[in-house]
Amino acid sequence: LISYIFFILCLTFIALTLYLGITIGRNPLFILRHCKKSFFLAFSTSSSFIALDSVITMFKKNFVNNPRLINFAVPLGQTMNLAGSLAAIFVTSVICMHLLHLPLTCTTILLIGFICLLLVYGAPPVAGGDISVLTLLFTSWKFPKETLALAITAAVCLDCVYTLVNVYSNIVVNFVTNYKLG
Repeated sequence: LISYIFFILCLTFIALTLYLGITIGRNPLFILRHCKKSFFLAFSTSSSFIALDSVITMFKKNFVNNPRLINFAVPLGQTMNLAGSLAAIFVTSVICMHLLHLPLTCTTILLIGFICLLLVYGAPPVAGGDISVLTLLFTSWKFPKETLALAITAAVCLDCVYTLVNVYSNIVVNFVTNYKLG
């Protein structure tokens, strides 16, 4: 379970990098060089809130054409750009349904994706914030408690990784917004 989620998170990170490169028409690695401190804080603390100040400082110092836009957009993105959490919760839910031999139809997968999308915005931006979302999702689907325990274990193990992807998605969206509007 953990390796599948880690793989999906890596793919999400790569997809965000490709989106950034295609949108701005430049090699996105020049941005990644400036993100080291934000990535370190996100990974080591598992809290996107801790990395918020670092992201704002990085944008103001290196990339900003409009500082007011960054002061508004980065904190807003902190609550809205949760690509890592969404991917992890979705994959965890689908894998657990498969492990329980529950039917996985296209409708069920779309419903799980929609519910995950709604629930992920309720996750607090603190370490372990997604555990409440997983608990709500798994109890609403009446999964056995053992499955919830497995999902929470995976969430705890990978929290630092999907927090890193959350912070990176915030950086990508804000960079593209600043690039397009600036």
